[in-house]
Amino acid sequence: MSTVCRVLDVEIVRSWSTGHDEYWGKLGHFAIGWKACDLVTGKLGDLMKANQANIGFGNDVLSQGSQFKMGRGGFVPLADVPDYVWISASKFVPARKAEPGQHFADIDIPAIDGGPSMLAACRKDPKKIDPAVWRDYFDGFAQAGCGPDEGLLPFRVWQLWDIMVAALKKAKPDVQTFVAAAGVMAHYVGDASQPLHCSYLHHGRLPMVDEPAGPYPVAHDSAEYVAYKKTAPAKVHGIYEEQMLEVDTLTALEAVDAALAGATVKDDVGSGWEAARATFRVMSDAHDRLEPETIIDSDDPSLSDTARARRLWSTAKVRDATIASLADSVQTLARLWASAWRAGNGKKIAASKLRAFKETEIQTTYKKTTFAPAMTLAEMVQSGKFEVP
Repeated sequence: MSTVCRVLDVEIVRSWSTGHDEYWGKLGHFAIGWKACDLVTGKLGDLMKANQANIGFGNDVLSQGSQFKMGRGGFVPLADVPDYVWISASKFVPARKAEPGQHFADIDIPAIDGGPSMLAACRKDPKKIDPAVWRDYFDGFAQAGCGPDEGLLPFRVWQLWDIMVAALKKAKPDVQTFVAAAGVMAHYVGDASQPLHCSYLHHGRLPMVDEPAGPYPVAHDSAEYVAYKKTAPAKVHGIYEEQMLEVDTLTALEAVDAALAGATVKDDVGSGWEAARATFRVMSDAHDRLEPETIIDSDDPSLSDTARARRLWSTAKVRDATIASLADSVQTLARLWASAWRAGNGKKIAASKLRAFKETEIQTTYKKTTFAPAMTLAEMVQSGKFEVP
């Protein structure tokens, strides 16, 4: 469907309640998952390399750029299951209803009462990386009838990290679930490195509405928002994170490899909350490295989509920062995997259990509605499983 829409130059406009409709394109997500497998070592390295094709694709395939096609039928490697499988299911599967909100968190705008943005608040006090605090922040916008909408990206990584550790701690370690959770985690850690996934400027300079504390984005189910989404400036999100990487894909992939050369992987994350904190750090650094306004100001909506993508890629600040953020997400993902492996005492698992799983086995796992169900912030708070230490 996305290919047809691009050829016809049309866009399906959806309610904001379905979340962001662009993503770190198939190239970025698959590359991040694949490359993280190459960074981990020891028994974990053996396991992840054996399942590398279940997680993503390498440079040899992804270098096809726009010619690389990933259909929605059949097997989908884990790094893009959240986009290709779970978001599609969110319309009719209760366990996936909240999936779209897992991919972003527009946290760079002041609270509705004029307090600091959640980005600034969490930078100052990491204890605010707390589902209850974020729930109140986003509820303020909802009660005022404006945007941005709820996003909970770091807490999705927290959930998956806990699933990985729990799978290994079972009396009979569930290595297949560990691999499946690790693979889909690649998607969200990749989203964290996309500057527009943590900004209210995700689709450019949205229409704003005046509130007592200042201007805020119009509600995302409003007529103003729907009308704006049909304009050329609103396409900047997809052009930046997908089409730009198709301009010179092999060069981009090799630049990420160069940035990772000599990288070492720590296993120092000790809890799900620390995993969320590491993910927030990726978001924060990506935002600093390449501010959303820089992406928007480097774009020229008067050009064709292809020309806009080339313009962004040719802008050194945009290109170099994007490469650095992609490399950061790869290294952070490997760190989270290694830490979950250590916390779950993976070193004690018999080598015979560290095998390549069949596509049918992996697919069966990610299609289960009981596997990593998507939760709202309120549900996370109510569950009692997301307590800040």
